[in-house]
Amino acid sequence: MTFGNRFALWPIRPVPLSVAIGLLIACAAQAHADQPAAPGSPAPQDAIQIVVSENDDPNVVWQEYFATHNPSPQAVREAARKLMNESDRQPWKRAHVIALIEAALRHGQVQPWMYEALVIAMQADNRPAEEIERAVMSAAEFAQNSMDLMYLGVYLTRMGLDARALKVFRQVSLLEPGRPEPYVHGLRTAQRLKDIDGIKWATLGILGQEWPREQADVVRMAVAAAREVLDQLRSAGRSKELESYQQALMEALRRDCVVLVQWTGDADVDVMVEEPSGTVCSLRNPRTTAGGMMHNDPASQFGAEASNAHVIRYVCPQGFDGTYRVLVRRVFGKLTAGKVSVDVYTHNGPSGGRHLGKKLSLDKDEALVVFDLHGGRRKENLQEHQVANAAVAQAAVRQGVARHILAQQLAAAADPAVAQSLAYSRQSNNSQRYWPFPWVPRGAVGYQPVIITLPEGANLAATAVISADRRYVRITCVPLFSGIAEVHTFNMATGDTGQYSNIGTGGQGYGGLFGPSQGGGTGGATP
Repeated sequence: MTFGNRFALWPIRPVPLSVAIGLLIACAAQAHADQPAAPGSPAPQDAIQIVVSENDDPNVVWQEYFATHNPSPQAVREAARKLMNESDRQPWKRAHVIALIEAALRHGQVQPWMYEALVIAMQADNRPAEEIERAVMSAAEFAQNSMDLMYLGVYLTRMGLDARALKVFRQVSLLEPGRPEPYVHGLRTAQRLKDIDGIKWATLGILGQEWPREQADVVRMAVAAAREVLDQLRSAGRSKELESYQQALMEALRRDCVVLVQWTGDADVDVMVEEPSGTVCSLRNPRTTAGGMMHNDPASQFGAEASNAHVIRYVCPQGFDGTYRVLVRRVFGKLTAGKVSVDVYTHNGPSGGRHLGKKLSLDKDEALVVFDLHGGRRKENLQEHQVANAAVAQAAVRQGVARHILAQQLAAAADPAVAQSLAYSRQSNNSQRYWPFPWVPRGAVGYQPVIITLPEGANLAATAVISADRRYVRITCVPLFSGIAEVHTFNMATGDTGQYSNIGTGGQGYGGLFGPSQGGGTGGATP
C-alpha cells in the first residue's frame, strides 16, 4: 500500500474514483512492467479477453478465469483500469473490479497497488465497513518495519477506522517503545473514540517521553487529557483505578538521568553525552535511539537572572544501565572564573532523586564527567543496541569510502590518448575520415566537453556557524591563491593541439597571453 513520507494529513482535492484508481495503477505500471515471471510458471498472456454482463456473478467469473489463465501483471492492471473507467456509466462493474483483484490475490498475483485500489473500489461500491477494514489490514503483510505500520495506522484514521487504527498504534509502541509518534496519533484517535483506556495509554506514553520546546503543545495536550480522565474517574467513584492511574503518571514523569550544564560569560560551550549503547547525544544530534535528548534552555527557566547565563540540559527518561560520559568543551569566548557548573540527577521525579553537583575548570578547554546509572528502566538488550549502532556507523564509513573509491576509479578511467585518437581519425589522409563514428575502430572512449570556469588570482571562501544561543557567529575563512600554469588546447573541428605554459599570476603577469606584444609582466605564452 502506498502512503506519504510524513504523518501530516494534507487536504486533498477530491477526484472521481475511476481517476483515482487509474492514477494509482499507472504509478505502479512502470515500476513493474519489466518484472520477470516466476520460474516454472506458465507464459503470461498479453491481455485479458473476457466479456462481463450485469447478470454475471463477479466472484464466479473471475475465480474461474484465474484458475485457468495466467495473465501478465500488465494485463491485470489494464483490466482493472478499464473496468473502473467504465464503472462511471455502469456502476455494477465496480463489483467486477473487486472480484478481479481478490481473485488475482488468491492465485498469487500480488501487486503493491492492489490493496489500495481494492479499498477505493469497495468504498465506491458502498461495501460494509468491516469488509473495507479487512482489505486495508491485508496491507500489513507488506509491512517491513514499524514505520510501515505507522503509515498503515494513519491511513486507517483517514478512512475513519479509528478503532482499528488505535490497535495498530499500540502495536507499534510495543515494537518500539522509544518512538513518540504512535502515542501522539493514538491520543488523538482515542479522544475521537472517547476511549478512556486508550487515552490513559497515550498520555502515559507522551509524558514518559522527552519533548523539545517546539513541541511543548503535545505535552500540554497530554496533561489536559490526563486531568480530564482523572476528573472522570473521580466523579465516577472509581477510586482504585484513579489511584493506579495517578501512580502511573508519577512513574511516567520520572527521569532516569538528567545532566544540567550552566555557565556565565560570553563563551560558547558544547556538551556531548556518550550513552551506554554507543550513541552520542548533542545539540547537533538532539535525540538518540537510546532515549536521550539535548535541550538548549533559557537560563531564566532555572532561576538565573544574569543576561550572560547559559544552560544546556540532557535528559534520558528511560536509560540503560551502564556508564555515561559527558564531554564539556569550550568553543570560544571567556567563562566567568573559567568554570562551568555540572549537575547530575538520577531517578529524578516528583518524589525526588539523587543529585551530584560540581564546578569544573575548563583551563584546557574541555573536561570529562563520568557517572554510572543503576536501576535504569530501559530493559531491552543493550548488546543488540550496541551492535545496531555500530552497524549504522560502519555503513556510514563504507558509504564515504565508496565515494572516494568511485572518484579514484573515474579518474583512472580517463584515457589521455582519446583526444589524440579522435584527432587522428579526422586527419585528411585518414581513409576513415567520413566514417560517422571514427573512434570506434580504434577502441577508444569518446568524451563530451564540459565548459567550466577556473578561478585565478586571489579568492576567499567563508562559512559561518551560529552558536547555540544565537549570540555569536563563528566565521571560517579559506583564502585561495591560484594561477593557471599550463594549458593544453584541442580544436574539435581540425584536431590541432597546442600547449601554453608559464601563464598565470605569481609575479609572471599575463605577458603574451593576448599576443606577442600585449600584456604586462615578465611571463609569456609559449605554444
